[in-house]
Amino acid sequence: MKFMEHRIGDPRILKLIKRWLKAGVIENGQFTDTGIGTPQGGSISVLISNVYLHYVLDLWFEKAVKKQMSGYVKLIRYCDDFLILAETMEDTRVIMSALKKRLLKFDLELSYEKTKVIELKRDNDFKGVNGPRTFDFLGFTHYETKTRNGKFRIGRKTIGKRMSKKLKDMSLASG
Repeated sequence: MKFMEHRIGDPRILKLIKRWLKAGVIENGQFTDTGIGTPQGGSISVLISNVYLHYVLDLWFEKAVKKQMSGYVKLIRYCDDFLILAETMEDTRVIMSALKKRLLKFDLELSYEKTKVIELKRDNDFKGVNGPRTFDFLGFTHYETKTRNGKFRIGRKTIGKRMSKKLKDMSLASG
């Protein structure tokens, strides 16, 4: 609530958020107290996660992490999903260690099923040891490619399994 109070000045909105956090969940006609936090998928969880992670992750990354890295680093976040791009493996190790400590400080933890380190290189060899280097994030497959000038860039396309058969047929016909 301290982050909310810092961001939102209207006491009526803050009161509404407090009530929402205390509301609990009804499943199969049974009321369950949520204890702390918001229920997964709750309407308010998007707002709260964005405000909370703005302070816990975004500002921390910009003000504390970026300045200490030797290469290019970038944070990309959508609600509670995020990517951290780092140019060197050493920066990756430092960021992962600091990130775990930072999240623990706010009673948060990484989802180890979804957390992975993928080495992407700014070279002309757009193939990793086990084939092209790609990863999926928020409905897109991200892959190594190059600009018209031949410079490294990350491309993205909709994850193939999410496209309907009709859309796939249309793209094959036009391509």
